[in-house]
Amino acid sequence: MPPPAKSRLRGASLLITLQLTSRLLSFTANQLFLLRHVTATQLGHAARLEASAATVLFLARDGLRVAVPRVRQPEPQSVVNLGYLSAALAYALTLLTVYTLTLYRLSSVLNFSLLPRASSAGYLDGPAVRLAASVSAQGIVKHLLTQGDTFLVAVLAPAHVQGVYALANNYGGLLARLLFQPIEESCRGYFSLLLSPEQQSATGKDDGEGTKKVVAVVEASRSLTVLARLYLVLSVIVVALGPFAAPPLLALVAGSRWSEAGAGRVLATYSLYVPFLALNGLAEAFVASVATERHLHRQSLAMAVFSLVFAVSAGVLMRVLGWGAHGLVVANMVNLLCRICWCAVFIKDYFGRRKHAFSLTALFPRHAFAAAAAVAAVLVRLRVHDGAESEPIRALAMIAAWAIPLLAITAFLERDLLLQCLHSVRGKEVGKP
Repeated sequence: MPPPAKSRLRGASLLITLQLTSRLLSFTANQLFLLRHVTATQLGHAARLEASAATVLFLARDGLRVAVPRVRQPEPQSVVNLGYLSAALAYALTLLTVYTLTLYRLSSVLNFSLLPRASSAGYLDGPAVRLAASVSAQGIVKHLLTQGDTFLVAVLAPAHVQGVYALANNYGGLLARLLFQPIEESCRGYFSLLLSPEQQSATGKDDGEGTKKVVAVVEASRSLTVLARLYLVLSVIVVALGPFAAPPLLALVAGSRWSEAGAGRVLATYSLYVPFLALNGLAEAFVASVATERHLHRQSLAMAVFSLVFAVSAGVLMRVLGWGAHGLVVANMVNLLCRICWCAVFIKDYFGRRKHAFSLTALFPRHAFAAAAAVAAVLVRLRVHDGAESEPIRALAMIAAWAIPLLAITAFLERDLLLQCLHSVRGKEVGKP
């Protein structure tokens, strides 16, 4: 495995550990001090405030997070000049002393000045600035889609419904935030380093057939395939067990108040949304890593269309059909399905222009899906959902009795994939899946 892959895997492991620790602490605090003492209406008002805070944070950082990893070997003088933008922080005596002593020794070797002066490359990296602007414009649309469910609930539903959806979103999104999000963040940097923009022309085509480029494309395809298959294997397990386990589990950890409010049933619907979250996050991480400004502009236009589809779907499902929070979850599925399809077309075209076949059908774990479907059919036949919220321990015990065989069968059927992931984490070379 190339050095960038090893470093990114280590980074992903650390990020997952950090996310797991912080989420468990916040989850415990919410259980002990918050959820059992607030109503759905109060949580709905809090969700509106959180959406506003998330918007400010997103606008401040998201564009740069995509553009900065693509900067290639910046001129030393540009780095020094950039440091003076944070002049207020430069007064910290310790930092000033350390950097002065260190850079003074390096200045004669690397031929740069510690004082700001004109740079041949300019004060800012032009391509990076344009890319950051393009990503930020696209990100605003994406953020409206991401937070659009909160805004739509505020407009189309009372605070009570918004609180129920917020609770289901917080619990249902735990897997995405704990596992998927750290991996996607690491993949974004990994693919940016592996598939350097310098290997592409302005039109997005290869400017050569060098061996290193071919190896990088093959490695990127292999990594993307392994991750997508792993995501789908986890997703089919969640879809098979989640709708049955969600209501009794929520009744056990959040109390009967939320069960009576219908949060358990909404969480059951939300578990069907997890595969869309997983695939969309991975696909968009790849697109953000390798897309040119032209492709990002096209994606922004497509996402604007998808936002209209989402708004219409949510309005029909929530207002016309009266599905409430369930309708909002389904509208989100429609939205992410559109985004996944766009990314799939882009990925297929990206590898096709580099003369490398990327099979979308090979990603689907047929054996794991068959096993999960069989277990789900058994749970339906046993009517596990009947009385699950009134007797949560009994229901969870029945689900666990079938979940353990499902996990064992899935691990056996997908053993090659799991071994490949294990070897990759350990930094060993593995063959193609």
